[in-house]
Amino acid sequence: MKLIQQHGISQATAEHLVRNCGGRAWEVCRLGGTNHKLLHADYPYLESEVQFACREYACTIEDVLSRRTRLAFLNKEAALQCIPRVAEIMQKELKWSTRAKAQQMQAAAAYIGSYGGTIPLVGEPKAIKK
Repeated sequence: MKLIQQHGISQATAEHLVRNCGGRAWEVCRLGGTNHKLLHADYPYLESEVQFACREYACTIEDVLSRRTRLAFLNKEAALQCIPRVAEIMQKELKWSTRAKAQQMQAAAAYIGSYGGTIPLVGEPKAIKK
């Protein structure tokens, strides 16, 4: 794949970008320049995807982590770990104040924190009394 050769990204990241961005994968890679950093070591999402999402009208951290990358759906804990870095990138891109960044981080933590955990319920669910 030319994305891998020209931008030095992994196969998994290239496949993810092509699947989710199509021809715009090149734009995402150009935003990252020559130093492509992953948001989380275990997932193929690039920091430049956050920049790209902002330019595509994403305006909240939870939008980026749940709908743009879907990381919150895949791994709640990994998404929670990414909040500070996503906030830094979005603050720069969207010119947030320090206060706005803090509010965004708090809202994202509450939203993503409400997702189910990584361990499924065991046994029958308790009956709901009417």
